[in-house]
Amino acid sequence: MAYSRKVLTVGALGVAALALIGTGAGATFHDSAKAQQTITAGNLSVMITSPSGSTSSDGKTLTLDTLTNEPSNFSGPQETITVTNNGSVPATVTGFTAADTTNNAALEGALNIQLVSGGREIYNNLFSTLKAVSGSITIPGGTTIAKGGTMTAYVTFSSTRNSDANSGTGLPQAAQGGWVVPTLTANFTG
Repeated sequence: MAYSRKVLTVGALGVAALALIGTGAGATFHDSAKAQQTITAGNLSVMITSPSGSTSSDGKTLTLDTLTNEPSNFSGPQETITVTNNGSVPATVTGFTAADTTNNAALEGALNIQLVSGGREIYNNLFSTLKAVSGSITIPGGTTIAKGGTMTAYVTFSSTRNSDANSGTGLPQAAQGGWVVPTLTANFTG
């Protein structure tokens, strides 16, 4: 009987082994799928021009014609300034900053600037006040220039909002012979 037990044990092990082979045949297959996307950043590039004055070779700086020998009461011509978006993303005006160089504080303090865009007056006051609050002058409602689009602004420098006790409205006596080079910068995001 010992022999038949050995045969039964070997037989049982053989059947069990065959059963295990069958379980391997029912294996689970695995696979996967994925999605990817390439993202490239656009570029912001605005250029400035005007029918009067000259534009730098990179298109970033406009120098308007000089106002020479102005009287105490003056209003310069309204200058048309066009900003073109040559970039690949929309350009949104975030505000204006002001700076200047001068040899005469009286002239600098008495110079008025009027800025108009989109049919709206954005600023009409002393340039020195704009300079003091740099960055806080924004276009009401904002202005966004589409790629390839333009924005036109009109700038006028004058003495019309100023007065002194000696000559009424206009530049003060101390402004005589002085000069000032005001710079207005439009800031954009995109």
